[in-house]
Amino acid sequence: MAVNKYKFLISIADNDIDDLSHVNNASYVKWVQNAVVAHWKKFANGDLQSRYHWMAIRHEIDYIREAFLKDDLVAEVAIQEIKKVRVTYNTVIRRGEDTVARAVSTWCCISGVTHRPKRIGSDILAAFGLKY
Repeated sequence: MAVNKYKFLISIADNDIDDLSHVNNASYVKWVQNAVVAHWKKFANGDLQSRYHWMAIRHEIDYIREAFLKDDLVAEVAIQEIKKVRVTYNTVIRRGEDTVARAVSTWCCISGVTHRPKRIGSDILAAFGLKY
């Protein structure tokens, strides 16, 4: 599927750097989460953002190359699959043309009121430019 691609600029902070002088693996999880949330906020209006929230339920990250404090990184996010209450995202983190990491993450749609899983309806699909 790979729809609604979105680019998210990553700022590397001092606390992202580990004892080996490169980005700590935990920072990639944070960046993937921030990129997916930014993707949702770009496509969903304020009403949708208040009615629905997303909870990460799985992250799988492949670390390809090291990243360092002064690197300019971009996360490219795209929806891979939408199924019932879940959305699977592909995120590729790049430094220029080089892939630094790849992630597949699965997110559950939850009600903004009950915080219980909520089936992905036509309103969410329409925000992403998709149909049932």
